[in-house]
Amino acid sequence: MRIRSHRIPELMKQPIRSRSIQLSLVALLIFVAACGNRDDTTSPTNNGSIALTLTSPDGVTPSVTIAGPNGYSHTVSSSTTLLHLAAGSYTITADSIVTPSTIVGYSVDTAAITGNPIIVTTAGSSAATVTYSFARQHGALWLANYSGSYVSGFARSQLLASGVVFAADTIGTAQGSDGMAFNSNGDMWTSSDASDTLKMFTIAQRNAANAITAPARVLVSSSLSSPEGMAFDANGNLWVADYDNGLVEFTAAQIASGGTVSATVVLVDEVPSSAGDYAVAFDSAGNAWVGENDPDNVVEYTVAQLAASGSPTPQVRLGVDPSTASRIVRNQRVATRDVRASGATAFGSVPEPLNDPDALAFDTHGNLWAANYYYQNVVAYSPAQRVTSGNPTPSITIDVPGTDPFGLAFDKSGGLWIGDDSGNTIINLAAASLATSGTPIPTVVLTAGVSNSIDGPQQLAFDEWVVAATPPVLGSRVQYRTSQSTHARGSRKKRQHH
Repeated sequence: MRIRSHRIPELMKQPIRSRSIQLSLVALLIFVAACGNRDDTTSPTNNGSIALTLTSPDGVTPSVTIAGPNGYSHTVSSSTTLLHLAAGSYTITADSIVTPSTIVGYSVDTAAITGNPIIVTTAGSSAATVTYSFARQHGALWLANYSGSYVSGFARSQLLASGVVFAADTIGTAQGSDGMAFNSNGDMWTSSDASDTLKMFTIAQRNAANAITAPARVLVSSSLSSPEGMAFDANGNLWVADYDNGLVEFTAAQIASGGTVSATVVLVDEVPSSAGDYAVAFDSAGNAWVGENDPDNVVEYTVAQLAASGSPTPQVRLGVDPSTASRIVRNQRVATRDVRASGATAFGSVPEPLNDPDALAFDTHGNLWAANYYYQNVVAYSPAQRVTSGNPTPSITIDVPGTDPFGLAFDKSGGLWIGDDSGNTIINLAAASLATSGTPIPTVVLTAGVSNSIDGPQQLAFDEWVVAATPPVLGSRVQYRTSQSTHARGSRKKRQHH
């Protein structure tokens, strides 16, 4: 009988001594691998800890970083205990927290740290505390006070609820302050109806603790005669709606130096020769829209038309065309508060939806809003209504009874702020209340605490840059005054045109 032979494994063919060495090496490798997979944090040399307590205001999410030996870094946003730490020195860094406001600007919370740096021992427990608190708020609503010789600013915190308010900041400009605009650098420009000048105040001036003794820059021009509302175009050029001279441009280079200059462009509406410009606003395409007091129109000048002086036919004219209608009331227009209710119009039976469009502002939907001084309302023209000339019924009419609306400004939430020229109040209408026509209840009504707060408010503008005084201090910065003759109520130059 034959016996089947079996193949002997290669290992068994090797000498006994060689097999023993190989087995020993395998065992050693297994041991080393096991040691390499051990969690070093449990070793006696990595058993320290830090108990970190974070305190912050509601709605604020902290960002705190702990850095230590051997490249250790860990970021936390709430109270915690860090375990299995190597012995050594640890440093805590807490970033400031910037929270955007839904109205204007933002708030800043900063951290105070106790127990920093922290020394961690081999098996000991250390502790540190990070406490966040409010540091400052940026942003304010400024308004030009025609009946006073200053502009006044209200901190964001003052815009949250109705009440009697005192300006957080006031800067003297000149009697008959009308217009206001901010360039991309945060410089604030103001216009004076009385002195026919433009003045500029920098961010540094507005944030300084000391009183402003003079504007940083003054611009004088023969093209200015009752300068009213102002706006910057996308290239940093300043456009002024001048009551007597039309739409006037000063280039970015001219306003950078100030002094006595000649306007680069002067546009005058073809009908009539002097249109009584009050307001100017730019749409997203860079076209300028101008509110005219006589006639009661809102007109558009295209980018191409803005390139040179002249009397071009506006690309679009909203309102009654003065060349095709006879005004039955010219210099003695119906200018009473009940004109709209009575059905009377300056063109008799022709509907006139615009009556002294003193202020213009675009919302985020592209609607163009106009303040009707004598109608006690604000109206909106949709993008579709602004394509061609005509006298359409505004897509939205918001009545604000008991007011003479002048300044308009939209906040970041889409809420509309309205300056009441004669009532010395500032009114806020929430964005939701602007969707359809009606008489919404204001969300906020600010009433002047003293005359240097709200006194004949004209153009309104939001300031994203200024560090607002918190809390506001009455008379904290009544700063720069010029000696100008006082205008009696109702005697302003522009109203005399009626």
